[in-house]
Amino acid sequence: MESTELEKLYQLYAKELLFYALSFTKNKSDAEELVSDAFYQLSMQETFPSHIKFWLFHVVKNKFIDQERKK
Repeated sequence: MESTELEKLYQLYAKELLFYALSFTKNKSDAEELVSDAFYQLSMQETFPSHIKFWLFHVVKNKFIDQERKK
């Protein structure tokens, strides 16, 4: 994936993902970390997931669940 495509996707979805992550974490820095992790995982994909927005939200939710299990 090219960085310009990733930047466009970040501009489209980052704010919405941040609010979604905040609903779980109740902490801005933790929410920002979840969003950052989701976009990092997206950047590591060889091809685009078929529904990128849904995929990003799914990654944020699963990362949060994984963090809670570790606690």
